[in-house]
Amino acid sequence: MGNCVKKQSRRDISPSDDALTSTPASVSLHGSDACPVAASLRLALLFKSVAVRFVPSDPSSPILLQCGPDAVSGDLDSLLRYIDRRFAGPPVVVPGPFSSGSPPLAAAVAIQHRSLERLVDRAVEMAGDLTVGKGTRVGSPRGLGKLYSMLLEVLLEHAQMEERIVFPALERADRGLSRIATEEHARDLPMMNGIKEDIKAVGVMDSWTPAYQEALVDLVGRLRTLQENTREHFMEEERDLLSLLEDEEGVIDKCIEVMESTHSHLFPFFISSLLPHEAIHYLSLLLRFCSNQARLVSTFRSLTAHMDALPPPTPS
Repeated sequence: MGNCVKKQSRRDISPSDDALTSTPASVSLHGSDACPVAASLRLALLFKSVAVRFVPSDPSSPILLQCGPDAVSGDLDSLLRYIDRRFAGPPVVVPGPFSSGSPPLAAAVAIQHRSLERLVDRAVEMAGDLTVGKGTRVGSPRGLGKLYSMLLEVLLEHAQMEERIVFPALERADRGLSRIATEEHARDLPMMNGIKEDIKAVGVMDSWTPAYQEALVDLVGRLRTLQENTREHFMEEERDLLSLLEDEEGVIDKCIEVMESTHSHLFPFFISSLLPHEAIHYLSLLLRFCSNQARLVSTFRSLTAHMDALPPPTPS
């Protein structure tokens, strides 16, 4: 993107594998605070539980990753692979079913599916904990309501994106392909909105009364139905529909435009349920295929602000 990452420079270093075995005394990342690539690298290091000192630098300067005596610069892919070699922890670069060679929209939709599945799982687990008295300040009806409100917003934006972008593209390939998927969206919408109202109702009831317990059990049941429907719907889409998508210019821009909240204030929430390699792959898709630089910078700034507010990671 722009000048925030340049081609190989005289400062590039390719340490031998023998040098990639011990954790350095200090890690610093030099780059522009408006550079999405720098934000991607910060997230990758966070996944590795590496405490990194971010050093803001001129946007025209190449990104520099200082790991002990090593000073490494290069493009995003080479720096991510260096991080995987250099640090223990979950890999941040792993090929997936919709990786190399797949249309970017198919890969983005599949990763969104993984995030939404796990966020629904989180809501089911939180509601289940409430029924057996494991609730905390976070895992309370109010906490569940906050989680579900954000989840519902991402779910609705994802459905709108598919209906406006994915399904029309499929219709051009084979008329009738998207009809069932559209009907499933319409089927689940009343239940999704009803769950939100159920959570509100539980939140104003007296705790541990029979009516409260009964309402919680009903709520868990509806959330589990949503969980099952969501997994089945996503599985069918990935099996039958996404593989039929063709590469089309500008679709990632359109995706971000439709899913505006998901790619702004809800972006850290959306990213939080992804595995490290899924999150980094999604960021890479945005970097490669989003042409609206102002929107891209705004999306990554929300992620950077979230990381700035986190406590330093504890080495694993």
